[in-house]
Amino acid sequence: MPEWETGNNLALHFFDAKSSSSYKRSLGTFKVALQERPKPDDAADTTTDVLQLYPFKVGINNYSVSTSFNKGDFTYSYQLKVDLQVDRTDPVVVDQNFSKLEFALVDGRGRELGSQAFGFTGQNKLASGVQYIDFSSIKTDYVDTDMTINVYEVIATPSGESRRLLKQLKQ
Repeated sequence: MPEWETGNNLALHFFDAKSSSSYKRSLGTFKVALQERPKPDDAADTTTDVLQLYPFKVGINNYSVSTSFNKGDFTYSYQLKVDLQVDRTDPVVVDQNFSKLEFALVDGRGRELGSQAFGFTGQNKLASGVQYIDFSSIKTDYVDTDMTINVYEVIATPSGESRRLLKQLKQ
């Protein structure tokens, strides 16, 4: 939402998707409010290590980033080792369209060098315990020791994926 939007006159309209293509029957309209915009200093809350993604809570117990260099193709690889505690707070149905958790490697200049997204269901889902997340084939001419891992919630929308920054893991 633009910064000038106050959210005082927002509404959410529901339509019947099975209506004829020329006329969509309205099922109802509800007044909604905007979530309070965080201050720039609060964009990534570094005080808590528990991420809330209803119906999941993801605790970050510990993490570290390691670097390796491949002489064959002159690329760097970074590996995030993260110890997670994934808990389901309510027994609700979650399918493959549910949001994902994405870990993005960002260098000291603010450039995103690579990312990996993980769901909460299916194969390669996030689970409690130590996870290894690889960011490979990064073609930079230096090793940056000022790396940050941005943790995003990724939501699939009809116009593409939308990311919400949840936390920054400083090296």
